[in-house]
Amino acid sequence: MAGRSGVTIKNFVIQEFEFGVGLLSASNNRVVKNKFISNYVGVINSGSSGSVNNVIKKNKFRNNEFGLKILSASKNIMVKENEILGSTSNSIFVHNNSDNIFQRNVMKNNADGLMLWASSNNLIINNRIVDTTAVAISLSTYINSATTSDNNSVIRNTLERNRNGISIGAGNNNEIMRNTAAKSVQEGFYVSKSSVDNLLIKNIARYNGDYGFKDFTYGGTGTAGTDNTYISNRCASNATENSLPVGLCD
Repeated sequence: MAGRSGVTIKNFVIQEFEFGVGLLSASNNRVVKNKFISNYVGVINSGSSGSVNNVIKKNKFRNNEFGLKILSASKNIMVKENEILGSTSNSIFVHNNSDNIFQRNVMKNNADGLMLWASSNNLIINNRIVDTTAVAISLSTYINSATTSDNNSVIRNTLERNRNGISIGAGNNNEIMRNTAAKSVQEGFYVSKSSVDNLLIKNIARYNGDYGFKDFTYGGTGTAGTDNTYISNRCASNATENSLPVGLCD
C-alpha cells in the first residue's frame, strides 16, 4: 500500500509473505482483526516520507520473524490490543520514530520484545510481555549513532519471565512509571552508563534472577549517586541484591 490513505484492511489471514501488510508512505489507514502467520514482517510502516496516523489494532501475529516494524520517520501510529506470539526476532521494532502509542498489547514467547532505536516521545502503556528470550522493553540505539531514545513514557506494563524487564541502553529523560518486572533471568530494570536524567517512579521488581534495579551511571547527582532519579520503587526477593547501587528501591 504505497502512498494510500483511508484504507481499512480487516479480517484477512495473511501467511508466508515477506511483508504481510506494507504501509509505505501511507497515512490514515486501519489494519484491524487480521491474522499474520509465518511472514518475515507482519506489518511494516515505512517510506521516504514516513507513514502517519495509521491504526494497527486487534490483530493476531503468529510465528513471524518480526511482528511489526515501524521505520523511517513514521509517527502517530496507534498499536493497540494486538497479540504477538512466537516471533523469531522482535515483537515490535521501532527505528527513528516519534509520537506513537503502544497500548494493551500482549507479547508472549518472542525472541525479543518491544525495541525502540533512536526513537523519542513514544508512549508504551498497559502492555503485557512474558517469556521473551531477550529484553521485554528496550530503549536504545544502533551502533555508533549519536541519536538516542529520549523522552519516552513507559507506564503500567507487566513484564514476567523475560531475560530483562526494562533496559535503557541509550536513552535520556525517559519516564518509567508503575511497571512490574518479575521473574526475569537477569535484572528487572537496567540503566546503562550512557543514559541520564531518567525518572523511575513507583515500579516493582520482584523475584528477578540478578538485581531488581541496576544503574551504571555512578558518580552522578541523582539518587544514590547515579545520574537518574528513583522515587518510591519497591523490591522483593531479587536473587543478587535488590539494587545496585543500594538505595534505588525500598
